[in-house]
Amino acid sequence: MTDSTRARQRVLHIAPTPFFADRGCHMRIAGVVRSLEAQGFSNRVCTYHLGRDVAGIETVRTWRIPGYTQTSAGHSGYKYIADILLAVLVCYQVIRYKPTVIHGHLHEGALLGHVARLLVFWRRTPLVFDVQGSLVGELIAYGKVRPGSMAHRVFRLVESLVCRLPDVFMCSSQNSLEILRDEYGVVPARLMVTADGTDVEAFAAPESPTLRKALGLPEDRPVAVFSGSLLAAKGIEELRQLIQDARRSSLKVHFLVIGYPDTEFRGWLAEQGLDEFVTPTGQLAFEKLPDYLALAAVAIEPKAVFAGEASGKLINYMAAGLPVVCFESGHNRAVLADGGFYAPLPGQGLLPALREALDEGAAPLALRGAANRARAAALYSWDAMARLMSDRYRELLEARR
Repeated sequence: MTDSTRARQRVLHIAPTPFFADRGCHMRIAGVVRSLEAQGFSNRVCTYHLGRDVAGIETVRTWRIPGYTQTSAGHSGYKYIADILLAVLVCYQVIRYKPTVIHGHLHEGALLGHVARLLVFWRRTPLVFDVQGSLVGELIAYGKVRPGSMAHRVFRLVESLVCRLPDVFMCSSQNSLEILRDEYGVVPARLMVTADGTDVEAFAAPESPTLRKALGLPEDRPVAVFSGSLLAAKGIEELRQLIQDARRSSLKVHFLVIGYPDTEFRGWLAEQGLDEFVTPTGQLAFEKLPDYLALAAVAIEPKAVFAGEASGKLINYMAAGLPVVCFESGHNRAVLADGGFYAPLPGQGLLPALREALDEGAAPLALRGAANRARAAALYSWDAMARLMSDRYRELLEARR
């Protein structure tokens, strides 16, 4: 596809979420849009009224829903209303913007994209489903449905139906691809992996003594950092266990916890008398994340349950030059290789892996982190992912002619 051809291609993204709210799935959406922009595509994102605008990303929003204020991950009853309004907005944008490709993020995005192209059928617009995990798997991980329950069967049927609609599935991980292929019977020709990417240069921030002092981080202990949603599905219970285990064993470490919702977490720290050993930041703008990661010696990925989704935080940790403490899993091994310290799953928690990392010492840890940064640059560049997406768009458009 030549540059002049690309300039005429318009991609309409459907983001059924309060974009942008400094969360992992939002970082992927922003990364996809920016990398396609760099490839010469025009992009427009349809999303809820909630969230903040991001420089360089054209965003159109639904009408405001009174009372809907939740931007953190997790279910909200307002989402049903928000999705109806989003469907109206998407149909309008398909008529007005005339996209050459509809790129639906998450399951609702794929469903709404299909509805729009049915209603605006004369456009014959190809539909891409950007898959970040299993719908049923995530509902189970969030504790919203029980395995084997009626709700489980209903949502599995819904997921199965959604998986029949798109022309192409762009999966954020090999796990997602395998779930679609093996559990939902999607033919391999419609599947591809477009892994989460990162901007290694943006994450190569130097350590700031001023920021370290402002946060009150100790000078005599290495910092272990976590960044992400403070929810059960993201490993908050495992993180809490690690903090408690580290304190009980007098491990020389200080925890920097970046994420939200943090009210309950701060209350738990006070209850347990752990304020001295943990610094929570609350919600942090993604643009500031590199400066905070630069303060750490090692990063933590405490998620123990996987629903097929990728872990964008792993890629960001690697880009920041950090080795990672995590649980043993095929996905973590595939991404990190020798850049991780692995605890058995379920095993005895993450403490042995964290102790192993800190016992290596500062210089070996730094070398392992540098290897992670090089691996991120070589394998997880958004530019490389954008080229894969661009090629698949071209195939879709040629098939439509």
